[in-house]
Amino acid sequence: MRVPGGWTVTLFDGRDFEGERLELTSDAPSLDRQINDRTSSVLITAPEPGGRLSPGEETVQATVHIVHSLT
Repeated sequence: MRVPGGWTVTLFDGRDFEGERLELTSDAPSLDRQINDRTSSVLITAPEPGGRLSPGEETVQATVHIVHSLT
């Protein structure tokens, strides 16, 4: 999983952002034996408003960028 600098990706094993969770603040080459095959919800949080994804990308407008429940 690739996580841009300043961003946070939180994986949940339950739907609707419940259950066990794993918070990532940097790249994770492997999620083996963690939450890899059980992820049901994902929360992606941007750095502070006005931050950037990477050089040349558009400015981030909100703190929570993506919220998604997979089930």
